[in-house]
Amino acid sequence: MHEARRMWRRGGVTPFLFGLRSRVARDVVFGALYSGLRERGRRKVPRGWNPTAWGLFVNAAAGVTATIVSGPLNYVQNMQYATSSKKQQMTIPAALRKLVTDTQCQKGGIAGKLSFLQQRLRIGE
Repeated sequence: MHEARRMWRRGGVTPFLFGLRSRVARDVVFGALYSGLRERGRRKVPRGWNPTAWGLFVNAAAGVTATIVSGPLNYVQNMQYATSSKKQQMTIPAALRKLVTDTQCQKGGIAGKLSFLQQRLRIGE
């Protein structure tokens, strides 16, 4: 409560809204992609597949895909949440540019860059 009062005194409602835009963007991307893939995948059950097993596969594949695609926005949200109430939060484009720049600086070729992204975006954890 002490920190919440301090945040309110210093910034009003603004510090409590940090990460809101990136959260909404992430949820829209995730929800649209998950719902779209799920509905499209459930329309045609491949020959030889049990409909229940196919439905589970489609749900899992849609969830994994939506999680990976929305991962950069989750990263942005976490960066914005971590911003001190005394500082200006990073915009979505600025945070994504920083992620790209940091990724490009990684050594180890494509494997090193993918490993960096996997760790930074916390995919698979």
